Amino acid sequence: MTSPAVRARETAVIVAAQLDLLEQLNVESALYLGSPDALLEPLRRCAEELNTVLMVGHNPGLSELAQHFNGADPRIELRTAGVCMIRFAAHTRWRELQAQLATGVTLLR
Repeated sequence: MTSPAVRARETAVIVAAQLDLLEQLNVESALYLGSPDALLEPLRRCAEELNTVLMVGHNPGLSELAQHFNGADPRIELRTAGVCMIRFAAHTRWRELQAQLATGVTLLR
C-alpha cells in the first residue's frame, strides 16, 4: 500500500515491481502524513490471507508507527527511503493488530 503522494507512489511501484507485487498496489489516503493510529487502520483492513504487506508513506508517521511496535529503545528513525521490517506471531490477524503482538522490529536500511 502506498500514500497518494507522487514520489511515494513512484517508490512503491519500483519496490513492488522488484518484489513482483505490482498488481496488488493499493493507494491509501491515510498514509499521507498520517499519525500511527491512522496508519494502523489500512493495515487492519488487510485480507487475512496476506502474510506480508509493504507500506510506503511519510515521516514522521512511519517512524512513529515502527516505534509503536518496537516499544522501548532503540529508537526507530526511518530516513528517506528507509526500510523497516516488523514481524508478528503467526496467528496474528490484521484486524487485531496491536503493539504487543509484534515479535520483532528490524531497521533494514
